[in-house]
Amino acid sequence: MTKQITILLAVLIIALSSCGSSQKAQTAAYTPLDHYFVSNEAPASVPSAIFSQADFERYFGQAAVMGKNGEPTAVDFGKEFVIAVVLPTTDVATDIKPQSLTVKADSLLVDYTVVLGKKQSYSSRPVMLLKASRKWASKHVALRPKYVQND
Repeated sequence: MTKQITILLAVLIIALSSCGSSQKAQTAAYTPLDHYFVSNEAPASVPSAIFSQADFERYFGQAAVMGKNGEPTAVDFGKEFVIAVVLPTTDVATDIKPQSLTVKADSLLVDYTVVLGKKQSYSSRPVMLLKASRKWASKHVALRPKYVQND
């Protein structure tokens, strides 16, 4: 009898483990947005997913610069949405670098590195903005930072 239970448990474990493997992660394409800043009028909490131009303008301003590629990156909210990583105001030099965007089950996993530098004489609010296809808009955006000290 115990041999039958052991075999049954082994078959059940194999069946359950094969079910989990059907939900493999998929890489999603993204484009970093350049030349934007967090608006001074933006509330302390900024959503991690933004789906309309009006909401985007509520939180962010444009910072065009001279020269080639000096215009802010355009977003077509009919086809895309914005993923926002906004950190608290700091006087430490902070750079946020995207690493990957992965779709897994009902989540959109945003892996990024926060590089902390030296103390500055001014404060800023670090931000990283990415645009992704609207086909992922129903997914829960999960931010997954990795912090690195750069001396």
